[in-house]
Amino acid sequence: MGSTLQELVPASSLLRSVNPDPYMREARTVADYLVSITPGISERLPARYDALGKPILSRSFLSVQPNDPTERELARLAALGYGIEPPTPTINHADLRDVTRANGEPAWPWYQQLAGQPTPHMPTLKDQIGKIIDTPAYEKAPDGAMDVKGTKLFMLHGPVVAYHELAKREIMGDKNVRTALQAAQMKAAAAYQQVRSGGAQVVKPTLNTLNSIVGQFGVNLGANPPAINPGP
Repeated sequence: MGSTLQELVPASSLLRSVNPDPYMREARTVADYLVSITPGISERLPARYDALGKPILSRSFLSVQPNDPTERELARLAALGYGIEPPTPTINHADLRDVTRANGEPAWPWYQQLAGQPTPHMPTLKDQIGKIIDTPAYEKAPDGAMDVKGTKLFMLHGPVVAYHELAKREIMGDKNVRTALQAAQMKAAAAYQQVRSGGAQVVKPTLNTLNSIVGQFGVNLGANPPAINPGP
């Protein structure tokens, strides 16, 4: 979304360059994007995290080449299109970005941090990956996709999945998170049963609804919008 909005928001590049906030921020809406690049208020949004559970530095704070050998290798893989996947915010049909922990803190940043180190007594995911990268087997392995057995990314995938699962277990210990996930799962199950029983109805958006959406971008569909081909 950011690259598109840079073309729509005047001086967005200037705002980002003068913003002293060192981290990239979560932006789900246009309003969030404006906040994320504005000096003095961008810190109101949660930081974005990488696959290692570390907050992502803004481009103006990034070095050209990481000094850490593990981060350098991960950057090399990512440049080839083989980056390791960070955790996703949706678990059991619940979006953690909409969930607040029992202590009042947002659940999504916490989950991302735990994906990098599920408990204080465990080594970090970065350390685990670094050990694999240092092995002769990894050095001999070819680059390639994660689902191709024997590739470098395939070798790194095991600890990533394990840490994500451990992080899920940790966040389920929070009462609010557990309640939200259970409620979302029950809602999804009820919707599935409704579809199976034939009671679900397809809701078609009205012309006014469509125009209210696209009108934000200066577009009007008129009284007779073009038909949408649903495909095969």
